[in-house]
Parts: sequence; structure tokens; C-alpha cells
Amino acid sequence: MNTKFKLEKRPGKSGDKYYLVYGVSTPKRRTKISRLIKTGDAPTEAEFETAVLQYTEEFTTRAAEKYAEFRSEELFYQYVPKFLGAGLEKEWYLYNNRISQMSDEEREDYLELSDAKYVAGTAGLDDISAGSGKLIRNFRLVKTCRETASQKVTPEFIREIHGLILTEFPEETGVFREEGNVEQRLQMTLDEYYQKVGKGYCAFEQAVLFLYRFLVIHPFDSANGLVGREIFNILLEDSRYPRMIFPSALSKLYTMALDFGDRKDYQRMVTLFASLAMRQKTV
Repeated sequence: MNTKFKLEKRPGKSGDKYYLVYGVSTPKRRTKISRLIKTGDAPTEAEFETAVLQYTEEFTTRAAEKYAEFRSEELFYQYVPKFLGAGLEKEWYLYNNRISQMSDEEREDYLELSDAKYVAGTAGLDDISAGSGKLIRNFRLVKTCRETASQKVTPEFIREIHGLILTEFPEETGVFREEGNVEQRLQMTLDEYYQKVGKGYCAFEQAVLFLYRFLVIHPFDSANGLVGREIFNILLEDSRYPRMIFPSALSKLYTMALDFGDRKDYQRMVTLFASLAMRQKTV
């Protein structure tokens, strides 16, 4: 039997009623959604499985909406309107639900395709060609690095990512600019990110703010966009949000969002990032 769905018996005047039940939980709340599937005799295993197949899509949508409602009430937001925060949490739920139902082979194929789209998109934003294969190979090294990392992002880790992204490129790798107190400012920015998330602020919103501040610090002489977007996605993944792909079709909106940041209109900046995240196909 499908372990995500349960069968629940409730007494009724016309006989016992059997409900298909699906649990929904957040760090602070738990509930369940249900649907009557039979009255009288208990459903057979075949009837239960038929009901699961019939109502999986409906239950997944209802569960995502309930999760989003609860989670958006639990989180703190600096700039994102609560309704948009709920939209982000719904996408978070649906993404993780679909990923969890994939076979190992399906998940591997999906992540490989997603990585290829991501590399092409993030490179295109900086007018760098990923077609030669060099950058794709480098991002495979980055992927291995991020998958084996077991600690919080640090300035040293950021330097390591820069070095991997620029492997085989002529630029100097893994070296911060000498002027501007780069390492100290990065550490302060990272500390603020982790402190806010630790206090219950929306990790997506805080990751967007980190990306913008990273780009303002401009810690390297080259590839700041590539590195900043990669760290941004690492922070998202740490909170189990889908990675943002940055397709070329949305490049103008990405630039517009950062322009809002330059005007100190952080609400529009973060809101536009959230809208972009919700528009991309995650699975």
C-alpha cells in the first residue's frame, strides 16, 4: 500500500465511513486532509489503491495549499507580501513532493537536465558561452563540491567555488580583490543571512538579499555573477528550495530586479525574484 496515504474509519449513522487521509506538517503545525471513499464494509486493498490513484493529484494540490498557508504564517518576511510567500512555499512543497516520488534513475536524469539548463542560463547572463563544454565541465566540479560540503557557506568556500568555475580559464582564480575589505564584508553578509534564517525569516528572501549584497561587494575581478548565483542556489538548496535556472528569456527581468536593488527598492527586487522563481518549471 502507498505509505503516504492512510485509511481512517469514522462511525456514521448509516454505517462506518472510510476516508482516504493524507498528513500535512510544517515545523510548527500538523493537519490532515481527507476524502470519503466508502461507507459500510472496509475497502479492500485494491479499492484503497484505486482511490489513491484517483485522488493523488487532488490531494497533492490541497496538501500544497495547506502547507503554504501554514508555512507563510510561520515565517517572517522583510519585503515579500505574505500571499507571494505562500506561493513560494507551495512551489517548495510541490517540487519536493515530485522529487521524492522519482526513481533514482529519473531523479538523476532530471537533475542532469536541470544543471545543463542552469549552466547555460547563468553563463548567458554574463555573455559567456557554455557551448565549448569547458564551463559545463567546471560546473560539474562545482556540483561535486557543493554536494560534499557539510558546513555553512564561508568566504573560503566562496573562493573555492570561484576557483572551480574558472578552472582552465586564464583569469586569476580564488583570489579576492585587495581593496574594499572584501572578506570581512562577505563574512558580515553571510552572518546576517544565517542569523535571519535562524530566527525564522524566509530563506528565499534572505538568499536574494545575499545575492544582491554579494554583487555589490564584487569580491573578485571576474565571474562575480557566476559565483554569486551559484552561492545563491546553494543557499536555496540548503533550505530545500528549487534552484533558480535563470533562462535567457528572463534575463531582462533579472537585470531589472537588481536595478531595483540599486535604487534601494528591495521590496520590488525580492518580489520580482520570487515571481521569477514561481514562473520556472521545476519538474
